[in-house]
Amino acid sequence: LEFRRVLFRSLMQTAYSRINLVPRSPLAPATLIPTVRAEVVPAILSEVVPPVRTDAAPPVVSDVVPLVRAESEKACVVVADESLRGQIAAFLAEQGIEVASYASAMEFLDGMELDSAACLIVDMQLPDLNGLELQEHIASKGKLPAIFLSGPCDASCVIRAMKAGAIEFLIQPIDPTALLAAVRTATTQQRRSRARRAELRKLQTRFCILTPREREVLALIAYGLSNKEAAAVLGIATVTLQIHRSNVMRKMEAESFAGLVRMADKLRVT
Repeated sequence: LEFRRVLFRSLMQTAYSRINLVPRSPLAPATLIPTVRAEVVPAILSEVVPPVRTDAAPPVVSDVVPLVRAESEKACVVVADESLRGQIAAFLAEQGIEVASYASAMEFLDGMELDSAACLIVDMQLPDLNGLELQEHIASKGKLPAIFLSGPCDASCVIRAMKAGAIEFLIQPIDPTALLAAVRTATTQQRRSRARRAELRKLQTRFCILTPREREVLALIAYGLSNKEAAAVLGIATVTLQIHRSNVMRKMEAESFAGLVRMADKLRVT
């Protein structure tokens, strides 16, 4: 019996190498390795594998905010005080940061371009909306890192701003060094966020070209099932599943099985 197990393992490794696939990790849960005949595998796996929806619509690519990288990213300054607004704009411009200035929240909302905005520098006290209300309004259209400015205020005001996702809360008079550091932090965060959205958009585009059967295969193998187990769940031959798996790897442009699993996790298809 031991000889037969070794021989079977050797044959499977050879088959994997021929079709350029990577065997399932030995760290996979033991509960996903049934030792019963193939005809009862689906019944057992149904207890540990979520059902795969064949009628599920693919992700809508347009739902993801597209990456539109401007030649230069702007720091949007929304401050009612003209003198303070001018000082901030001049200081940031000296640091090589492009600035767009607005005297009110409505002026900013009418002319904002989130695709080219790196961060929002906003006064808590504006003539129309306060800083928190403005940030909440922006959040419905797209996330933009915010730096709040305020005169002397109580701790509750600071806590509300930080809970709303503020990068920094600066008390006037503004420390230029702290402001510059906050702007750079916000810009870095925004670039990473856009890069993640761009990557997700690419993955969704690739996922959309998979056939319904290939999507099922992707969900099962990404969950941790071996080729044999996934084939049993779908009621197809193992060699047929291997062909589907190879097509999935090619269409998703995955360099390795581990990379494919990470893609599936980002797409939340497991």
